[in-house]
Amino acid sequence: MKYSLNDVKYGGTLHEELWDPKNNPNATIANWLGNCTTLAYGLADIKPVSRIGDACNWHKLLTNGWTYVPFDRSLVKKGDIIEWVDHVHVATVDKVDDSGIWLHCSWYTGEHGVAFYNNKPDTRLQFDSTKEVSDFMEANYPTRMYHYWELDDECRGVGGEPDYLLVHPNVIEQDGINDTVDQIHVLTNEQNVRIGPSTSTQIVGVAQMGFYNVYSQQIRDDYVWYQIKNNYWIAGVEGRVDFYEGKDDIKELKKEIARLKKENSDLINKLEQINKLSEV
Repeated sequence: MKYSLNDVKYGGTLHEELWDPKNNPNATIANWLGNCTTLAYGLADIKPVSRIGDACNWHKLLTNGWTYVPFDRSLVKKGDIIEWVDHVHVATVDKVDDSGIWLHCSWYTGEHGVAFYNNKPDTRLQFDSTKEVSDFMEANYPTRMYHYWELDDECRGVGGEPDYLLVHPNVIEQDGINDTVDQIHVLTNEQNVRIGPSTSTQIVGVAQMGFYNVYSQQIRDDYVWYQIKNNYWIAGVEGRVDFYEGKDDIKELKKEIARLKKENSDLINKLEQINKLSEV
């Protein structure tokens, strides 16, 4: 669906739905939905901010394991987002190689650009290729609002060195379904992973929808916490994480196999010792 300029301007249908506090208690009145923020939000495979605010405020709105640091070209990687505060702009990093840092972004040099967003602040667009991005921008925005460019010294039309680098979170690799071990099934693509079993510990990554092996459990902060890797913990939030206990008979069989392997190893060691003695 393509939204008109009247939909997104102050008082328009989409603006009222997303930004008027009487409809959305967490909203702050904004005159327009920004085209650059819309595109960056759509390109992110993990939702970067709690709501689409002005680009100059993105570093204050980060969610789902995103973090920010003062801009440093040496730290930039694919999937990160670059923010200019004074110029109220964000751009998404597509690739970093010997030729430079290459960005997807949208800017508009005339009056306010038409911004598209997918109805609700907790839903996001998805783009699977550069062509999809280009086609979407051409269909929903005025001409030449989509740009793919190298972050050179002049920063093209943006002007000035970026202020912040919004760091894409670490996505924890899934283990896949395995009913021989205890597992959790994460039901969302944006489940925080923390360094310890507490809501006060640092977020170190994000678990996406799928199955993860459980190595230990602890109860703290009114949650059951599941250890999925060394120093990686997930809270058992109802409706977001389900726990499945491995089948007891298979567990016992695995223990028996491990015992037999150890016995076999011990017998081999004894046989080697006997052979050495026979050679003397």
